[in-house]
Amino acid sequence: MKLAAHRIRKMPAQIEVEQIGDHEFHVRVSDGGSESSHRVIMRAEAYDEIAGGRADVARTVRRAIELLLSREHPEPIPPECDLTILARFLAEFDRARRAATL
Repeated sequence: MKLAAHRIRKMPAQIEVEQIGDHEFHVRVSDGGSESSHRVIMRAEAYDEIAGGRADVARTVRRAIELLLSREHPEPIPPECDLTILARFLAEFDRARRAATL
């Protein structure tokens, strides 16, 4: 007897973004049983370059974290990070910016 293969669909991580300063955000990521917190910097120049003024800053931070999580679990995300630096390492981030998906 052959058993049918079933894909287990992983639930997307819950991401909460709270602006705590002019360019600072507190991001909380809940993924299954784990939770992590991160201080994320989104400088005005980076926001202009990444989102081109087409999206809310908090939404842009959320989308960047979603993109990062599509490649990593929350734990490897540094507790403090600057999206300008992260963008250098994520080719998809730049492609997403060009496609205006942020």
